[in-house]
Amino acid sequence: MDRERSQGRDRRSGQERREDAGRASDRRDVAERRIALDRVQDQARIKQLANQWRTMERDHPQWSHAFQRHVDINNEQLARRAASGELPGGGHGEAPANATRWQSADAMVVATHGLANSPEYRAKLASAEANGTVRFTVTRPLPEVLGPAWRADVYGRTAASRGNQASQWDAGGVAVGTWQRRSDGRWHPLTCYPQPGALR
Repeated sequence: MDRERSQGRDRRSGQERREDAGRASDRRDVAERRIALDRVQDQARIKQLANQWRTMERDHPQWSHAFQRHVDINNEQLARRAASGELPGGGHGEAPANATRWQSADAMVVATHGLANSPEYRAKLASAEANGTVRFTVTRPLPEVLGPAWRADVYGRTAASRGNQASQWDAGGVAVGTWQRRSDGRWHPLTCYPQPGALR
């Protein structure tokens, strides 16, 4: 009889442990989902982050060009960049296959936040810290960092059309973010931009 009661307690104990583990897993899932910025609930936080980033770029233009090249850029400037590599504010670089922008500062902040909370970011940051490198790039799918309505957040012009045609986007599109360690010892986002996938 004592043995049967002991076995019963062991079975209940095992079931309770599984239930506790399941509840803990559920809490972790909720916490991980909550890491993403919500456009409605986190609007004040998103604006704050955008203002901080824009101020940093204004005060230290060598630290970031994300707003200048991928938010504030207009259609005419995008077309020129796609056609010849001309950069906003002067200067030239290599003409990308697609000159792209975010349709709002909010979109860029949400995408960058998603990149910075990804396992890929953590792995590349750890590698950079260990190896003493000062720059790394993270790439994640646009639906992952922006959600299902991501297409409304991105726009571009193609180099193949000399900047005359809009970029074509599919679910293979990605957000690309580059971080660089600066003189203050911190990692700052140098840039973040959307990139079309197979459809150009």
